[in-house]
Amino acid sequence: MRVCDEFLPTLDVSVFEGITSQTSPEDRRSLLALQGGVKARNQTYAYLEIGSFLGWSLQPYLFDTGCTKVYSIDKRCSIAPDDRDGASTIIYQDNTSANMLRLLKQVNEAGVRKIICLEGDAADIDARKIDSPPAFAFIDGEHTYSAVLADFEFCLQVVALDGLIAFHDSYIIYPALEEICARLKRQRRAFKFWKLAGSVSVVSFDLQFADRTPHIQSLIDDNLQAWKKFSAGQRIKKVLPRPAFQMLKKVLVSSSQG
Repeated sequence: MRVCDEFLPTLDVSVFEGITSQTSPEDRRSLLALQGGVKARNQTYAYLEIGSFLGWSLQPYLFDTGCTKVYSIDKRCSIAPDDRDGASTIIYQDNTSANMLRLLKQVNEAGVRKIICLEGDAADIDARKIDSPPAFAFIDGEHTYSAVLADFEFCLQVVALDGLIAFHDSYIIYPALEEICARLKRQRRAFKFWKLAGSVSVVSFDLQFADRTPHIQSLIDDNLQAWKKFSAGQRIKKVLPRPAFQMLKKVLVSSSQG
């Protein structure tokens, strides 16, 4: 039986090998770094995620005795809208809670007992069902602007005051991430935003989290200012023909180096 002290200190991504996914090693290291920081800060904690599918991202928490509850929220639909380029919908085969739990039992049967499955749209879930405020929430559900905003608002209701809310596939959902940061600023909420390695982004209400978590410092790709530049570039990319965009990119890189 694996224990989390074997994989968290070194960000050993082999803990994810029990269930296949299309995530990159960088995604996995970023998520392990966040889990490690939460575990170091909290003696015990709850974890929540929206969009579990087959359960690949739940695997490290099965081995973490400090994680006492895992809330898995999923609409369990076979076809979902999607904002990524070239795809208006994504197909999910065998997308049931029963199938996910079956696969996870093969990874760690005892750890599966801490999982609480809530089927449905997060916006329709009664927040009172989350009776232990999660220290960490991960959003990887429907990849549309409105769904990401709704999922974030739900997480905002239930996470601990110093909690973290992470997002997958930042390069698809970046317009929603911009709006989330803008809303928090309008609400005068103190927070930190990081783009980590891979496609993971984080809103942290623990302002010192990165300072106490060395792996996070090494994985931070962009701060909020750099993220704004990236998202502006993505918008330009959508309206310019590819040759014109590539030419503009070369000019900007050349001018920044000069």
